[in-house]
Amino acid sequence: MVHIGYPKAASTLLQSTLFSGQHPDIKPLLIKKTPPNEYHKSGYAIFYNNDENKINYIDPLKFDAKITREEIFTSINKDAKVTCLSNEAWCGHPYSGGITSKEILQRIHTTLPETKILIIVRNQESMILSSYIQYLVRSKGFGSIDNFLLNKKHIQVPFHNIAYYHYHKLIEHYIELFADRNVLILPFEILKEKGERIFFQEICDFLGVSSDFKTKFKEKNSASYNEYVLIKKFPALNLLSRGSPIHGFEPPKILNIRSYIVNFLKNLVPRSSIEKNINYDIMKIRSYLNEETRNSNQKLQLHTKYNLKSYGYKL
Repeated sequence: MVHIGYPKAASTLLQSTLFSGQHPDIKPLLIKKTPPNEYHKSGYAIFYNNDENKINYIDPLKFDAKITREEIFTSINKDAKVTCLSNEAWCGHPYSGGITSKEILQRIHTTLPETKILIIVRNQESMILSSYIQYLVRSKGFGSIDNFLLNKKHIQVPFHNIAYYHYHKLIEHYIELFADRNVLILPFEILKEKGERIFFQEICDFLGVSSDFKTKFKEKNSASYNEYVLIKKFPALNLLSRGSPIHGFEPPKILNIRSYIVNFLKNLVPRSSIEKNINYDIMKIRSYLNEETRNSNQKLQLHTKYNLKSYGYKL
């Protein structure tokens, strides 16, 4: 089974529990050892190219499916009934508009044409807000929500694109290649509404294994709302950290003191300010979700048994 994403849709939770090796029948690849109480992406770089410095990238003219398949099958846990490969970036990264998604799709299909595919979606409002918070807090970005949603100065550099959140386009490509019965589309909101047991059961039923298992540890990639508000108000604080690839340049390192300052100041952010900023950004996001988003969600609805409208998807 291959879990391709989406980012910000329970991938960390899945990789630290159901796909971590704790389930008696679902095992990750044995490509690298994982420290105790730490999750990892099974097969993390398996569908990427990488250089002598172990930097991962995509060369669309260089990929050997036969070698990749051999690497996978020589790394399978002998106790696995289902072998899981999981990396939420295989559906493409939101900052670059998912530009690598089709190339990865083709690599997965030529390497493992018999596999099953898991895709977790999330309603666009909360997905985009979560991506923007990560952009400010973890990626040390500077742009406003408008700049993040529609950057007019990208020239030829891949950039964030609202079309990335029109999930049906990528999903229908996977269904065309792997068949509908082998692709599970599961809304992230099931986890929030019904809890982990039902969420995991859906996936286990799809894989044909028991959902009766206990987790020993969990990692949750939760948003830091107070830090998000702080950086929105004082974006220059991100200059006090190491550079990030999303900028295209490395800002000056002023002793890398960002974390010390932010960890102190973020505790002073009032809850009312958090709510105000979230509401403001949600309203901005809604203004970018157009008729194309609605049409996409209507097509997406055909591929899941759950009522997407009840979970905030624009239909």
